[in-house]
Amino acid sequence: MKSNQNYQNISNELDDIFRRNLRMLLSACGWTQMSFSEDMPRKTISLGRSSVNKILNGKQRVSAAFLLGCCDYFKIPVHEMVSLEFNPEKYINAENVKYTNYVDINKLNERHEEVLVKEKQEEPNPELMLAHGKNLITNPEHALFQGYLQEYYCYYCPTNSKENKDKNKILKGILKLQKAGKWCQATLTINTGKVNKEGRLITKHIWDMQQLPRMEQH
Repeated sequence: MKSNQNYQNISNELDDIFRRNLRMLLSACGWTQMSFSEDMPRKTISLGRSSVNKILNGKQRVSAAFLLGCCDYFKIPVHEMVSLEFNPEKYINAENVKYTNYVDINKLNERHEEVLVKEKQEEPNPELMLAHGKNLITNPEHALFQGYLQEYYCYYCPTNSKENKDKNKILKGILKLQKAGKWCQATLTINTGKVNKEGRLITKHIWDMQQLPRMEQH
């Protein structure tokens, strides 16, 4: 189809322009491909040296994430980064105060983690599925679950060496039991006591499906 070919031609042309402009920018800044691929992950997206080389050598397509990541790294608007009149001298110091980042890496990572957790929650544990209907009760609407579906405050000593740097440190958490379809979901949210660059509290989330033993009647 002619429309598909036009799309492919434009995509190839934009990739070529971006590669040329990025090479010009690295040269103007005195960067090598190696130093760039090592420093960029510290500030924007993480991409290996081999991938950067493949992109610059035309062996790998330019992804939207890499394009926007480079724009954020050098503080360059997208339309400038793919412009035929690109002037790298304007962006050597990456101090464009009027520039606003296209990609909030931390928020994207948090959103991705939330999606993964949600998807995982919708998939019952295979081990529990084997137990279902035998000697274990998994349905949260069962009478034995009454009074258990709530939040519980937890306090414990850390076993991870990174978390146990402070002697006598006590980690706090909240264990929440709640309905998840026909299963009882247990979610443990742990307060690490640390904050990220935005000042937001860093927490860990551990979850599984809860079950109760079936009481035999005599």
